[in-house]
Amino acid sequence: MKIFVDDIPQKGLTINEIFDLNPNELVEEGSFVNPVSCHIQIYREGDKVVVRGEVHTTLELLCSRCLAPYHEPVDSRFDLVFFEEDGDWDEENSEEAKEIQEEDVNTLFYENGLIDLDNVILDQINLSLPFKPLCGELCKGICPICGKDLNEGPCGCEVKRKDPRIQKITDTLRGK
Repeated sequence: MKIFVDDIPQKGLTINEIFDLNPNELVEEGSFVNPVSCHIQIYREGDKVVVRGEVHTTLELLCSRCLAPYHEPVDSRFDLVFFEEDGDWDEENSEEAKEIQEEDVNTLFYENGLIDLDNVILDQINLSLPFKPLCGELCKGICPICGKDLNEGPCGCEVKRKDPRIQKITDTLRGK
């Protein structure tokens, strides 16, 4: 959904919408389990456009330890400020202005008089994803030898001891 800045009324704009987003745009491999529901308020303050909102959905991701699919809820609130990217500036001044504004991660730029809400929502979903997706804190992962999911029980593989020099350091650190 694209919003033309000139079409934003004086009192602002409220959007309650279900967005159909492409799961290929996610930074993690996954899919949407639930629709992406959003409540967004947009209003202008002088030369800036303020976009506040909430994004709610559930994603199916793969656990980074055991590779099992699991559901990750997404409930993200955001408060962003958009400025028009002025094409009349020379390159040196433009880069300098962008550096100053980009120090604030909540400051973005729009071009050609429009803001693409799909990109805003995808950014918020991607920012809310865990750095290392886990099906649970106690996930044991998979056996490095046979590949069995260790959450289902031990596999019986014999894990080789590591380098004895490193093992002595490990034993010392563990207080053995």
